[in-house]
Amino acid sequence: MALMEVALPSRGLTASPEFASYCFGKFRLCLATRQLWREDAQVALSSRALDLLAAFLRAPGVVHSRDELMRQIWGTVSVLDSNLTVHLCLLRRALGSDRGLIATVPGRGYQFIGVVTSSQGTAAPASKNPTRISLWVPQFRPLGACARFAAFGRAVPKAVHVALARNSGIRLVSAEIAESGEARADWRLEGCYQATDERVRVTAELVRTSDGSICWADCRDFAAADRFALHDEVSSWLSKAVSQRMDALRT
Repeated sequence: MALMEVALPSRGLTASPEFASYCFGKFRLCLATRQLWREDAQVALSSRALDLLAAFLRAPGVVHSRDELMRQIWGTVSVLDSNLTVHLCLLRRALGSDRGLIATVPGRGYQFIGVVTSSQGTAAPASKNPTRISLWVPQFRPLGACARFAAFGRAVPKAVHVALARNSGIRLVSAEIAESGEARADWRLEGCYQATDERVRVTAELVRTSDGSICWADCRDFAAADRFALHDEVSSWLSKAVSQRMDALRT
């Protein structure tokens, strides 16, 4: 049997009174015109694939089951389950190297794992050269004896860089470049840590390089049992906090 898309009106995934567009990485989805842009170039996308993307962007981080997505996109109309698979493939293909933003959660469904910002702006395409804020993450300093976690402070910058790599609004400056004076970052994320056998306390500050002012600071405790899990938890916390502050500074 040949697979075909049922020609139905969109199920309300157009501009809402809350938001007119969603931005993630180099992409902007304009709901008013139902168009997807990558920087200043429009990306061809089927109507159903666009509806799927809108559903993901309205609830980033939420795991959507296949049944839930079928209900959102096709409602009570009976269509082949393979329709969802086809349009998911089309959507991922349209995202190109960013296709991994739509993750498959085995046995549960699908999840959008990127950072999403929303606005009431117009349907204009994203700027080709958006303002980018540069950031330097120096090594985190140990306080007191931390022999077991001697490498932790060196691992934090790399882990944060990986976590922030998808944020197109932040230009990451390597330690080598920053310390050599060849480039000066707008901001630096600096911090320190204390450790016991069970816990690691991490303190961090986001500092403006030009005047030393602090726009964010926090302190959190983490379990020390698994050092890889520790790196993931700390980098997730820091990258989310930095992304939120940097996004606010650009608005």
